[in-house]
Amino acid sequence: MKPLVFLLAAALRVVFIGDPQADSPVEVEYARQAIREVRDLKGIDLAVVLGDLVNDKPGLLDSLKASLDSLPFKWICCPGNHDRDIYHEKGKKRDMTTFRKVMGYTDTTFILKGVRFISLDDVREGPNGYEGGLREDQKEWLDSVMAKTPKGMRTVVTCHIPLSEFQAKDSLATVFKNHRRVLAVCGHTHTVGRSTLELSDDVAFEQVLGGALCGSWWRGQKGEDGLPYSLMNCGAPRGWFLAEFSERRDWYRLQYRCTGRDTDDQMSVRLRDGMLMVNVYGGSTEGRMYLVSGKRRIEIPRRALPAAEAMEVHEWNTGIGKSLRKTHKELFIPILRMKSPHVWAAETDGETLGGIPLEGAVIEYADKAMTVRREIRL
Repeated sequence: MKPLVFLLAAALRVVFIGDPQADSPVEVEYARQAIREVRDLKGIDLAVVLGDLVNDKPGLLDSLKASLDSLPFKWICCPGNHDRDIYHEKGKKRDMTTFRKVMGYTDTTFILKGVRFISLDDVREGPNGYEGGLREDQKEWLDSVMAKTPKGMRTVVTCHIPLSEFQAKDSLATVFKNHRRVLAVCGHTHTVGRSTLELSDDVAFEQVLGGALCGSWWRGQKGEDGLPYSLMNCGAPRGWFLAEFSERRDWYRLQYRCTGRDTDDQMSVRLRDGMLMVNVYGGSTEGRMYLVSGKRRIEIPRRALPAAEAMEVHEWNTGIGKSLRKTHKELFIPILRMKSPHVWAAETDGETLGGIPLEGAVIEYADKAMTVRREIRL
C-alpha cells in the first residue's frame, strides 16, 4: 500500500507531540530517538509539544529542550502538570519556576502563515493538587487575543489538560463565540481521541487528544527500534499528529503517525470474539467506516469496545504472574480495559461479513479531517 499523501495545497504543516514524560536519563534518550523521526520530516513549519516533557523531574527539562532545539523548525511547548517544581517546604505549592526559566514562557501566542496559535498553561491548583482551568488574568489575556483575531481566522488552541475537563466552560464559550474556525489540541490523557467539544449551545469545535510520545510511560517489551511498546489504553501506539492547514473550506487535515512504524500504518484489523475489529488510531467519533468489495459497500459501526491490541496486552499482563511483574516492571504496560473511542466492529463468521468475503476486501474510513484505506489480509 502506498503511503498516505495529503493532496491539499497546504500552507502550513504542524506536528503535535503529546507527553514525552521522561522520568530518567534513559527515558530522555527514548524521547530523543522518537523526536529524531520528527526532525527528519520534510516541509514542517512548527512543532507543538503538549506538555509533560518530564515526569516530576524538572532537572531533566534542559536535556529535553536541547533535543527539541535540534529540530530545524520552530517549536513551542505547553506546560504540563508533571513539569512543575516540587517543594518539600510545608505550605509551598508546586509552580512552573524551572519551566519558565528553561523555556522562557508559559502562555504565548503568534500568527504563522495566517494561522493564530495560542499555547496555554492550563494547569492550576485544584482539590487533588491540580486541575484544568485558567486564572482570571489568563482569561483576560485570552479574551484580548481573540478580540484582535478576525472571526474567520484559523485558530489553533494548544494546552496540556483537555478543555473538556475544565470545571467551567462558560468563559471559554464567550471568548470563542463567533470564531468559526477553531481547533483545540491537548495532551495529558495518554490516549488518542477526536470529538466535538461543545462549550455552549452555539459554540463548538473539534478537540484532539494528541496521545503521548511515551505511550504508556515507556513500558513494555522493546521493538526493533529499541523503544518500549508502550501501547496506550485506547489501543493507539505511541506517536504524534501531523496536521496540514490550508485556506480551503476543509481547513485542516490530520494524520496520526506511529513512532517507529511506516507512515501508512494508520489502522489495525483483527478477528476477535466473533467480530471484525478495526482500530483507526487517529479516528474521530464522527468518522464513518465501510467494508468495500467491487461495487458492494457495507457500513461498519463504531462500537464502545476496548481495542483488540489493548485486550491482548491485558491478557499478557494477567498471564505473566506477580513475581515477574516485580522483577521486570519495565515490561508491564499498565493497560486498563477502557472503551476506545476509535474502534469499529461488526459480527462475522471469520470469512465473510454481510456476504462479502473479508480476504481482499477494503476498509475505507473517513471523517472531515482524515481518510484511511486498507486492504484486508487475514
